[in-house]
Amino acid sequence: MERSSPHLDIPRATMKSPRRFCWRERTEKVNWRMLKALDLADVVRRGDPTLLEPYALHVTFARLPATATARDPGDRDAWFVVRVLQLAIEYLLFMRARDGDVLDSLGQELQQCER
Repeated sequence: MERSSPHLDIPRATMKSPRRFCWRERTEKVNWRMLKALDLADVVRRGDPTLLEPYALHVTFARLPATATARDPGDRDAWFVVRVLQLAIEYLLFMRARDGDVLDSLGQELQQCER
């Protein structure tokens, strides 16, 4: 039986299989009022990344202007960078959820082994 790791003696078959990743369509309008209300200095001062989560989720799935329609090359480049960040955040969110599933499976295995 295939093992999940040389350090963990847990059969891979008992772990939940990860969901398949696919990009989600961006359908939400950008809520500029919400974004302007974000006090970044306060977020940094508190050192609490969970304060950013609702904003990051909103920006990640917001529908942005097409970079091809921007007239100014600087605007085009800025929107391109934001789009890259959207995709990166979406993938990181997927990985976080998948890692949570794996940790749950490992926790269940550990509980069964301790019985």
